[in-house]
Amino acid sequence: NAKLTVINLDAIKDPNDFTIISKEVNPGVEYSNVSIEKMKKSFIACSVPYKVKPIIAAATDGASFGKIGVETISIIGINAKKLDPCYHTRLDKIEYLNLEGLEALKKVIIHFIKETESSE
Repeated sequence: NAKLTVINLDAIKDPNDFTIISKEVNPGVEYSNVSIEKMKKSFIACSVPYKVKPIIAAATDGASFGKIGVETISIIGINAKKLDPCYHTRLDKIEYLNLEGLEALKKVIIHFIKETESSE
């Protein structure tokens, strides 16, 4: 029996700011250390820089799943220290996407899925 895991990608813009969210203080969600460790291994295997941090304000879409007990991993790709002018504004346009960052994260996610499936 495969276990459901939601992979939430929120505000993926900057490949230099990939952050695996450890917990979301505002909605009161803490993510599984097991999933975080698996995702860290995928970032490392794909040579993509990342960090692991909680977010204090706001919330990702993954928080809704985490609150009801669904295994969730949330990744953001913007600088969490300052508000990006494109984040949920009229400047949030496709031309501001970073294709290099999207490709790097795609490799990480594919690796994560393959590793998770092979370990079940």
